[in-house]
Amino acid sequence: MFTSDVMLGEARVDLMAMTVSQLSGELAVRDEPRSGRKFILRTRLYAVMILHALAEREAERDADGIAE
Repeated sequence: MFTSDVMLGEARVDLMAMTVSQLSGELAVRDEPRSGRKFILRTRLYAVMILHALAEREAERDADGIAE
């Protein structure tokens, strides 16, 4: 879920291997704040990716007519 196939910007690497510049770039593509230390950037990107995955899953359930 958190490999290169979900990266939107130029970074095509594992989340844990990303540099500050790559993390910042991915956050910029997602229109998210880019300030903070590497740990904060990584945590923020991770959270955004999880929220996106959950939203996609919910949209798929809605499209399939599956109720919770």
